Amino acid sequence: MGYGSKAATVVSKAARAGLERHSIAGIEFDFLEPLQTFSLIAAQPRGNPLLIYLVNPHTVMVCHRRPDVRNAIQEGDLVLPDGVGIALASRLLGLPRVARTPGPDLVLALCDAGRAKGFRHFFYGGAPHVAEQMVERLLSEMPDLAVAGCSAPPFFDWESDSEEADCRLINDAQADLVWIGLGSPKQEAWAARNRSRIQARAIIPVGAAFDFLSGRKQRAPEWIRKLGVEWLYRLLREPKRLWRRNLDSPLFVWEVLKQRFGAGAGGQEKAQDRAG
Repeated sequence: MGYGSKAATVVSKAARAGLERHSIAGIEFDFLEPLQTFSLIAAQPRGNPLLIYLVNPHTVMVCHRRPDVRNAIQEGDLVLPDGVGIALASRLLGLPRVARTPGPDLVLALCDAGRAKGFRHFFYGGAPHVAEQMVERLLSEMPDLAVAGCSAPPFFDWESDSEEADCRLINDAQADLVWIGLGSPKQEAWAARNRSRIQARAIIPVGAAFDFLSGRKQRAPEWIRKLGVEWLYRLLREPKRLWRRNLDSPLFVWEVLKQRFGAGAGGQEKAQDRAG
């Protein structure tokens, strides 16, 4: 299955100009702070949206197994590190200090920064009523937040017959930022597949952020997040759902070790040259 278009790929390369990318386990990352990301979004004209992905070790390994998902991620204009595993891999590879970008934190940061410009946000995905509950919570903290709309499509396995109509709904709402909460990797594929249909500044899949920001699921306390073990907190709370994806963690570590030492003597310097 193919995603995006040749035109979208050209836009991606243009957007990357001047940005130093860093390769981790075969995926190119952009080490940007949220406000740097916002500056790029603010400079992007509506109608030519940036495709922004948040990638953690599990998604990296899905890319290794599924060429279609890898192609979708590679079409992204920005690929931001999500998860302590990416930060630790960066240190092991001798790359610059990474700014981790968990989905809930990015939503809060960009919603806050966009208020001064009146940017309009559309929230697409989540279980029934979750997006609306998230908006209520966001508006309680940021009453002047401009919400373009919400939509929770019925569950679908991979592609939905309603996608064209859903994109028209988003466009009619004149959204600047479109947040996608369909779960990974379905949401990344949806974003790449529908990019050319959406008239916005940015499309950003953020997965479980909808559940956390709506209060449907409890996020780890801040001290646990600072320790970098939020993944363990989530696993303990939802073992049946998350145990399988956590099997990707040792596989990711193995890929990083191969990258670090696979080049033999001077492997670290060679890994940095490949990332530049």
